[in-house]
Amino acid sequence: MNKKIGKNMRWHKDKRVDDEEWMHPADGDEWKEFDIQHPEFALEPRNVRLGIAIDGFNRFGNMDNSYSIWLVILISYNLPPWLIMKEPFLMLSLLIPRDKQPGIDIDVYMQPLKDELKELWNNGALTYDASNGESFQMRATMWWTVHDWPAFGDISGWRTKGHYACYPCNDEPFYESLRSKTAYLNHRAYLPDNHPERRKKAAYDGKNKDTDKGRNDLEDRGIRKELWLTQRLDGSYIKPRSSFSLTPQQKEEFFEFLKSVKYPDGYAANISRFLGKLKRFVSNRARPEGSIVEAYIVKECITFCSMYLDGVGTLHNRPERNEDLGVRCQGLTVFTETARPILPITRDGQMSQELRDVAHWFLLYNSPELEKYLEEHKNLLPIRAGESITHKQRKEFPKWFKDRVRH
Repeated sequence: MNKKIGKNMRWHKDKRVDDEEWMHPADGDEWKEFDIQHPEFALEPRNVRLGIAIDGFNRFGNMDNSYSIWLVILISYNLPPWLIMKEPFLMLSLLIPRDKQPGIDIDVYMQPLKDELKELWNNGALTYDASNGESFQMRATMWWTVHDWPAFGDISGWRTKGHYACYPCNDEPFYESLRSKTAYLNHRAYLPDNHPERRKKAAYDGKNKDTDKGRNDLEDRGIRKELWLTQRLDGSYIKPRSSFSLTPQQKEEFFEFLKSVKYPDGYAANISRFLGKLKRFVSNRARPEGSIVEAYIVKECITFCSMYLDGVGTLHNRPERNEDLGVRCQGLTVFTETARPILPITRDGQMSQELRDVAHWFLLYNSPELEKYLEEHKNLLPIRAGESITHKQRKEFPKWFKDRVRH
């Protein structure tokens, strides 16, 4: 239907750079192993590799209300990494209304979807590719499932509670009863034989919950004696401070650090944002599922129409907010590309010295006119083993370059 999307479905084959960096699912061993086991499927790069995400939400956002709606979303991993989790490419396949979680009955609701996926795997479907004007037999495979631990038990049928809740252990779990609960120990056994952490028993066999019961469990097992509870003469107990406990001052410093963290632009859980949008579709609180379905179908129709009318400016083909707006011909190269700002413009007087140094280094490092000076300075630097040349150059190049230009 859309030439651009048709080309993007081949991105993992035509444009992906194999530089030994894990940037796309196609870089992973699972993808490559699948291609070896199913060469006929791998020969056609337009064959779709799907993931399935399962999650539930409360229709009114009221956690006291037990009524929930469960969604099954399909995700295509053929696309470039910056499009895989974008909303137009998240396909709402099932909407399951229940007064409780569907539990193991979810397989009943998913049976029609399973049948369609089997048909796409075995026989495929005749599909038109607008990028080259040809039709081909498109097949699909179900690649990954994305869900939390309880939903894993519902989907797979595996036990997620009790003595056999350890999935890697299978029927031979490393569990041990600790007073009123079951603990899973010795999972270092799944590390490679030559792994340095495999034999560090004291670092792992213990409790990660710092409660009184957890301290008693340590005493029962005879490990980490410095953390055991100590009884006073009046019968009360002293709880030794653990290494990860924070003082009030340390907590303040930690919170200040979290406040200062700058996350990537648009950083959020894409599926969670998608669920949030579906919640906003509820216009009739007595029939939330109908509201969601009607609004979603309308949105899908508008999306497909905008993709078909690719030459017309719409919500789905407008430039990204950080996309370059053109190239000017004058001045240094680093200043020729223009873009819209992400955050409010900060005046120079309000900029900290640390931020000023970062901006200064960005300009120096990304100016093609200075590449020969960067290379000259790099050759002059004495670098010790294990030392980062970029980090060292970042600290010393600005002053060196200033002196170099003056003389």
